[in-house]
Amino acid sequence: GRAVAVWEPSENLDVTAMFQAYGSDSYGTNAEFVTSTGTPEALSALGGYPSVFEAIPDWNTAIDSTVVGDDRGDQDASRGSLTVNWSLGDYTLTAQAGFTRSDADGHTNTSYIPGNYGYQMVDDKSKQFTQEVRLTSPEGWTVEYIVGVLYLHGSYDNITTTNANMIAGPTSPAVRGTSETDYYQKNTAWSGFGQLDTRLTDDLKLSLGLRYTDEKKSADFARTALVPGIYSMVVTPPFSPFSLSRSEGNIDASVGLSYQVTDYVMVYGS
Repeated sequence: GRAVAVWEPSENLDVTAMFQAYGSDSYGTNAEFVTSTGTPEALSALGGYPSVFEAIPDWNTAIDSTVVGDDRGDQDASRGSLTVNWSLGDYTLTAQAGFTRSDADGHTNTSYIPGNYGYQMVDDKSKQFTQEVRLTSPEGWTVEYIVGVLYLHGSYDNITTTNANMIAGPTSPAVRGTSETDYYQKNTAWSGFGQLDTRLTDDLKLSLGLRYTDEKKSADFARTALVPGIYSMVVTPPFSPFSLSRSEGNIDASVGLSYQVTDYVMVYGS
């Protein structure tokens, strides 16, 4: 669903608001076995689901039977923006704010075999906010320009729980255990930018752009063994929480030329 509203309280001011929402739910896996060695059938029967697994291309997954529940996933997301244009004489001041958010939840049978051999649960969230303010010079001048600043703030959060319950072979121990991995990331950025367009002749225009960005990103990471076992202690071993961060600044520049060959044809390079 999407909605847009426009408000014009005066000839010098207009406000545009937009909001969009999205949601989806899925049930079952999108994988289908077409060949088999016989081992999946044997493991399915051993796990309590005899005659469930099949390897025939018939649009049946033959996977979605586990003790902890079938494959499923759901996601909802939304985004919005608010734009204000304010005429200051021949100049235009524009302020634009925007946000996005996403929330996803998934449950997957990681063994792809009916039975409680392995599953993964994922809780995934993200959001971002931006605010930009820019000033545009009057149109039709020999030299036209835009200057502005941008602020960005975002975060990402992921919790993944993985369980393994693989049966032991004749010469190997059972691979069991449950682990939880937690990851959190945050980033902020400031940016100042400007672009200048100048007409060298009536048909030839030169464009120069410059932007400076200062950005910082930090992340927290940890893994916990919820149920001890070979999987959660050896295959995906736990580790204590730790954090990393990085700050960086950089300059981007651009130059371009455009030439109006005729009223209907323009060539340009940048």
